[in-house]
Amino acid sequence: MITHTAFKGKFAKEKNICLHIGFPKMNEYCLHGHNKFEKEPGYFHGAMYVNYCLAVAQSIATFGLAQFFFAESFD
Repeated sequence: MITHTAFKGKFAKEKNICLHIGFPKMNEYCLHGHNKFEKEPGYFHGAMYVNYCLAVAQSIATFGLAQFFFAESFD
């Protein structure tokens, strides 16, 4: 039987992370179920693909606008 004990404990060491300046400190293990808090492998891959596509689109748009407004070639 699988129990979801990871959802019962707090993940941050500070009591109020909203008024904390800086990054909150995370507990390494769950205080209730002793499960280790960690990101799953590949957590940021989707964000990297989206960021790359947005950066390429912005670069192409900037190049196109620069070609339209400036008489000299950027080649």
